[in-house]
Amino acid sequence: INQVYEPVKSLPTNERDQLHIFLKMCQDDIKAIREKKLTKEKMLENHAAYLKSVGANHDLNKQA
Repeated sequence: INQVYEPVKSLPTNERDQLHIFLKMCQDDIKAIREKKLTKEKMLENHAAYLKSVGANHDLNKQA
């Protein structure tokens, strides 16, 4: 198995905190989708807004 990302423990503290927040948001959003309190489209908008707010700069339209 190829590891694509660096282990979390090697990230600076603020990035570890942000990763924790993002993963928790993903878990909460999946639960809300299952409960029909959130749409997938709104979830993706929320995730994009969060990533933009923390300075993530990844072109999601870019083809691999």
